[in-house]
Amino acid sequence: MQLRRLKGTVKRWWRGRGFGVHSPFAFYFITRVLRERLPYYAYADKLLGSGGRNERKELRTLFRVICYFAPRKVWLAGCAPRVAEVVRLADSRICVDCGEAPFTVVGPGFAGELPAGYDVAVFMSGAGEQAMREWRKVEHGMRFTNGRMTVIVRRRDFTPQSYEVNF
Repeated sequence: MQLRRLKGTVKRWWRGRGFGVHSPFAFYFITRVLRERLPYYAYADKLLGSGGRNERKELRTLFRVICYFAPRKVWLAGCAPRVAEVVRLADSRICVDCGEAPFTVVGPGFAGELPAGYDVAVFMSGAGEQAMREWRKVEHGMRFTNGRMTVIVRRRDFTPQSYEVNF
């Protein structure tokens, strides 16, 4: 069991730097969005600067993912109010909870089914079981996970690929 965990840690470290990732989209997404270490414009905001270390990291990652995809509509499913504030901080023009949207953020308080038409789903800490159920249904797309948070990107031109990355 220890050897398996050590192997997983080394694999996440290796992939986290882009090694072994052949998809240009996945390489860019891992190195420039998920693992970006330079500060974004809103990092000084008290919302993204408060809370515990893991919560701060998770909210900042969500902020970077939203900035990268620039969705017009975001559906929040079972998320804390802080998540809605992060979405609005990324872009004030985003319509939050306008019904089913192509960009979905799933929190641990959601136990239902996601709509079939989403393009990107971000599963926050505590929603890992929901993320695995959803990933099993995906025919085309990529999954990026660090064990706590998962991002699923569904696109027809992607073959199903799963990346375990430290972010």
